[in-house]
Amino acid sequence: MRTSLRPGSLLVILLLAGTACTSGTPPFDEAAWRAGEEAHRATVEAELTSDGSWLTVAGLHFLTVGEHVVGSGEDADLRLPGRFPEVAVTVSWTAEGTAIARVAEGVTATVGGEPFTEGELVLGEDGALHLDERARFWLHPSGERRALRLRDLDNPLRTNFTGRKWFPLDPKYRVVAAFERYPQPRQIEAINIRGDIERYVSEGEAVFDWEGEEIRLQAFKRRNGDLFFIVSDGTSGLETYRAARFLETPPPQDGWAVVDFNRAENPPCGFNAFTTCPTPPPQNRLSIRLEAGEMRYHPGSAPTD
Repeated sequence: MRTSLRPGSLLVILLLAGTACTSGTPPFDEAAWRAGEEAHRATVEAELTSDGSWLTVAGLHFLTVGEHVVGSGEDADLRLPGRFPEVAVTVSWTAEGTAIARVAEGVTATVGGEPFTEGELVLGEDGALHLDERARFWLHPSGERRALRLRDLDNPLRTNFTGRKWFPLDPKYRVVAAFERYPQPRQIEAINIRGDIERYVSEGEAVFDWEGEEIRLQAFKRRNGDLFFIVSDGTSGLETYRAARFLETPPPQDGWAVVDFNRAENPPCGFNAFTTCPTPPPQNRLSIRLEAGEMRYHPGSAPTD
């Protein structure tokens, strides 16, 4: 049964926490906050329609030992746009975990700006095999498994994109939470939507009170020091994407962390089926309704929703 929200209850938490933390958290300026959040939403909208966004990811094929076809043919393992041959590249995945790519005769390809005809694919998009200026693919990790991932700058998901949708900004969902550090950083295993295990580092939990209920969100650590939360709540599968939403916050200061659910965003899998998003750790699967942040993308437009 979902916990209902009492208007203003979270704002009380914010004020109390802000009073307790006079040095680590600056006074809250709502007007400046609203302006900053509107600018942030405009920024992430632009990022999602950029060349390197999740909307241009156009294929994902998991590798097993043997040969795999990259091309425009109906039976291709990784399907390319029709301007390419039915078989453009053949990728052999060995029992030792090596991907050897062989480019078909008449196909021009490059890696790192240099001509490529045959050789080993390295992990990550930096080592992508470019077939032209609009399409490239690379070796992608999902837990212990490896896949081929395609980027097509003319992907229909991008060209037909209709925009993000958000709940109205509401400062009551901006929480100043105590950050309780673990004695030692913990290695956390999270299952992604493909059933593979992803590994993260957690240094602690953001702890706050919600209508008398203690909420403890496990925080993963970003390389830049930010906190990263994977959260589901009572809106998941209804107003918001069913699997989870992602939230990144600044590093804690003096034992406090500002957790602003107005910045909760759809994960890549909320827009695109060719993704490998992690799911929330058990304690981050909340029953309360977080009517803040990004709403689910329009029905029928996200293949995984």
